Amino acid sequence: MIQPQTKTKEKQVRLAIWPHPQLKKPAQKVTEFSDKLVDTAAEMTAAMRHLHGIGLAGPQLLIDQAIVVVDPLIYYADERYAEKNEVKPTTLINPRYESNIDITTKTRERCLSFPDVFVDIERPASINLTFQDLSGKTINGDLFGLAEVDIQHEINHLN
Repeated sequence: MIQPQTKTKEKQVRLAIWPHPQLKKPAQKVTEFSDKLVDTAAEMTAAMRHLHGIGLAGPQLLIDQAIVVVDPLIYYADERYAEKNEVKPTTLINPRYESNIDITTKTRERCLSFPDVFVDIERPASINLTFQDLSGKTINGDLFGLAEVDIQHEINHLN
């Protein structure tokens, strides 16, 4: 099922709603880092903001690539960052994570592809994240809190 199309400034947004087949299969690994990938990330970011999401994975927009966008503004209580445009959305290419502690946390999550559904999900409380940026550079780091919950949720859409 596909949600009725809505428009961003750039183009129409087609959001896959469960049980759409695109949401049931693994996304393809990104192998080509080009201007087209940068454009795809920009379109995904515009769609995420239009849909009032905090993260979005390629398959949710019928894009069969391992690409995730997240809006780091949600991780800051101080909105001065937003006013100064000092914090930009982050694009994760081919992301993967591993739990780096035995402690878990339970959070109530919702998903744009499952409208009006809220679920309590238990996840690792901290993860080690590895991904590539839009130029193909590999980045690795530890995350905890809302950032790691959001990113785990989006990466789950890729698998």
